[in-house]
Amino acid sequence: MTGVPNKGHRARPPDGAGQAPLLVAALLVALCGSPALAQQERWNPFRDDWSAPAPPRSDRRSAGSPRGAAAQRDVGQTQPAMNAPFAGFVDEVERGELAPVPGAATGAQGSENAASSLAALLDGLELPLRSPALSVLFRRVTAGIADATPHLVALKAEALWRAGLLAEGDELFGRNPAADRDARLLALRARYDLALGRHDRACAAARAANARRAELAPALRAEMITAQGYCAAAAGDKPGAGLAAGLAREEGSVPAHTLAALEAVAYGQKLRPSADDRLSPLDYRLLRLTGAAVAPELAERAEPALLAALVLSPQTGPELVVAAAEAAARANAIGPARLAEAYRRPAFAADVLTQPLAAPIAPVLRRALLFQVAETERSSLRKARAVRALADEARRNGLYLPVLAMLAGPVEAMAPTQEIGWFAETAVEVLLAAGRFERAASWAAFGGIERRGAEGLSHWLALIDIADRAPAWRRGEYLAALEELALRGRFGAEALVRLATVLDALDYQVPVRLWEAAARNPQPGGYLPETGVLSELQGAARSGDRDRTVLFAIRTLGPAGPEGAHVIALADTIRALKQVGLEADARRIGFEALFAGWPRTVHN
Repeated sequence: MTGVPNKGHRARPPDGAGQAPLLVAALLVALCGSPALAQQERWNPFRDDWSAPAPPRSDRRSAGSPRGAAAQRDVGQTQPAMNAPFAGFVDEVERGELAPVPGAATGAQGSENAASSLAALLDGLELPLRSPALSVLFRRVTAGIADATPHLVALKAEALWRAGLLAEGDELFGRNPAADRDARLLALRARYDLALGRHDRACAAARAANARRAELAPALRAEMITAQGYCAAAAGDKPGAGLAAGLAREEGSVPAHTLAALEAVAYGQKLRPSADDRLSPLDYRLLRLTGAAVAPELAERAEPALLAALVLSPQTGPELVVAAAEAAARANAIGPARLAEAYRRPAFAADVLTQPLAAPIAPVLRRALLFQVAETERSSLRKARAVRALADEARRNGLYLPVLAMLAGPVEAMAPTQEIGWFAETAVEVLLAAGRFERAASWAAFGGIERRGAEGLSHWLALIDIADRAPAWRRGEYLAALEELALRGRFGAEALVRLATVLDALDYQVPVRLWEAAARNPQPGGYLPETGVLSELQGAARSGDRDRTVLFAIRTLGPAGPEGAHVIALADTIRALKQVGLEADARRIGFEALFAGWPRTVHN
């Protein structure tokens, strides 16, 4: 690749250097299988209980390692990787773009046990997912699982609802015209139609579901009674809304604030929503009927499904749509492309666009303004300043990865010049977050021309190497830059341990001094799943069951995703995904685990 330095250095241990660590490794590997691992004082960088005993570290290679060969023998045959692994992160995932999930249709084709197992895994997930990489995998797997039974369709619809993926869930009902014959699917269709503003269809489905309410679980039955009360109130039938409120109260499963909103509509009362109420799309529709004010702050307490509904609705005001889109992006209910659409919705005066940092606008709109400047500004210097200002705003507000990925279009159109040499590292971050690896590497090479040594950008080339399934240079080419930064203390203790963990899980030949520096740090904390999940993850990977592997990987990493997972959970997840042919996704998870703590020269 043009412009990427190739210094030809790969850090290798001196002869015999790996023998001493190996003596320690034998003891530590034995200890690592214990449930008491989380209480160990020292982190063990040599843990490896996968597929086959690990060879001596000095014998490892980044490609064709003995452990990798053993893993392939366990699976039987390495399965092909998914196409366009980052498409779901940068843009909305369309079903037609998804590669099929091998084994995902097993339940539809005769294995009731497999279908029940998948259903249990779907039902037990903690949603929404805070990791873009896991969100892409989740959408891919749910799309690939065949709609074998009404029960499985309903579980998929429930899971997609909890994740805030309204478009994907709504598509389920379009693919299942026989859903009207199942009471639970009728109720769920009413829920989706109500969220998406299809009032007449929602009320018809709610009436049909209520006619078969005995077939519904208590919570869903109470929800349908409340929905029918909303429909009555919207039609001007206040006595009908009051009757529904009474029936819903008797059910006992309706949230207190939802019931209060329905009663306020039925009896003409004023309503002051509590700041602690978690609002669903049904709550929002009831609030609108009561005449309660709907401010942008509502997004802070909205469920993911409501956030997605607000973003998709053309009737949502500019301030609320921006606030909802940002909250939905944090929950990965929408991708960067949808966030960009929301940022384009507000209209700003010409003088505001020329002075974005000094403009007197509502705080919720400032990031939208900076994005519009980044898209429309012709001056490279002003564009770079807008991008950097927006990235800083996003980092402070928990939006760093989605906003960086959203900015890939404006940054990719920029040419590296001396005038904006200071912008090179930001450009690398943006393009790396969006999966534009070749352009990211070019900017890193350009930035390194004037930043030698400790101030160079070679360590970003190492992170590109980790994230990219097929870099344009030899694997591990820039690990020496990481070793240098580690020895200079540029990595925090936890970041250094995570770096060594990710490199080892991806089968890099890790520089010995980097290993030693990581091993000197205490074992970091983080999320560990309940007993048995790691074993189930490994078993699913060894059997080549890709969809179960993905669902167990989501459970293994936990609610905070790769960045908040324990290093053992992180390493096992990366290895499992690689073993079932999902190397690109495994690398994305490794990238997410490292990105926040990566050494930066601009704002670290």
